[in-house]
Amino acid sequence: MAISEAQLNTWSHQGPTTSSSITYESIRYALRPEVMPSDIEFDIYLQGSYKNNTNTRGDSDVDIVVELTSSFWSNLNDIQKKSLGITPSNYGWDLFRSDVISALTSQYGPFVKPGNKCINIDPSSGRIPADIVVSIQYRWYDADLSLEPINGIAIKPQNKSDLIISYPKIHYDKCVDKNERTGEWFKRTVRLFKNIRNYLSDNNEMDIKAVPSYLLESLLFNVPDSQFGNTFQHTFCNTVNWLYTSELTICTFPSLRGPICGNGPEQWHIDQAKGFVNKLIEFWNSN
Repeated sequence: MAISEAQLNTWSHQGPTTSSSITYESIRYALRPEVMPSDIEFDIYLQGSYKNNTNTRGDSDVDIVVELTSSFWSNLNDIQKKSLGITPSNYGWDLFRSDVISALTSQYGPFVKPGNKCINIDPSSGRIPADIVVSIQYRWYDADLSLEPINGIAIKPQNKSDLIISYPKIHYDKCVDKNERTGEWFKRTVRLFKNIRNYLSDNNEMDIKAVPSYLLESLLFNVPDSQFGNTFQHTFCNTVNWLYTSELTICTFPSLRGPICGNGPEQWHIDQAKGFVNKLIEFWNSN
C-alpha cells in the first residue's frame, strides 16, 4: 500500500499568500516610524511559514517580528559588558512593548489582544489573524569575546518565565540553503508533511497542537540532503525511514543553537516527535 504520487504532489503545494501580504503591510503601516518614539530603531519582518514559503492552505495566522534594535540583551556578565564599553539603555524591551501595543491599539482598537508571548491581532476587512512577536535584539558572545556576536531575538513572557531566545533570520537562511542544496525539495517536503498532519488532525487521528509547524520544519531540516528528491513517494519514504531509525534527541534547530527535543518551553517532547513519525508510518501503510 502507498499514497499516490499525485496526492503527495498536491499536498506539497504552497497555500495562498495574498492575505498574508495584505496583513503584513497593514501592520507595517500601523507601526510606521512616525507613530513610534523618534529616538529608537526597530525592524519589522515576517517569520514562520509565510516567510519561509512553507505555508499550506490550512495556515491562517501570519507571524510578524517587531524587533527593537537600538538596544539589546546578551549573555555577557557585568565585567564583560564593562570591558566592551556597553552601558545600560534608558529605553528597553518593556517600554518598547508598551509603545507597540499603543500603536497597534490606535490602528485596530479592540482587535488587539496582548498575550503571554505575543500580541494577537484578530482578522478584519481582508486581514488574516496575526501574531506579533515584540522582541529585542539578542547578542550571543563566545566565552573569550574573540568573535563577532551572533544576533538573534529575545522576548520575556508575561508569566515571568525565563527569556525565550531564538534566531529567526539564521533559521530562514539555513532553510533557504538546504532548499537550494536539495533542488527545492526541502520546502515542498515540509508542506507535504504539514498537510498530512492537517489531514490526520481533521480526521481526529492526532492533535495538531502536538506537531507545531516550526518544530516539524526544524526536525526535517536534520534529514540528510540525499534523502530528498526523485519522486514524492521516494522522498516521503526515505525521510520517514531516516526519522524512524535516527536518534531524534541529537537533532538540532537550523540555527544550531540547541536540540529540538527536550523539556524546554520551546522544545518538542521526544514522545510527541516519535509519535508523529509513527503516525506517518501508519498512514502510509493504511493507504
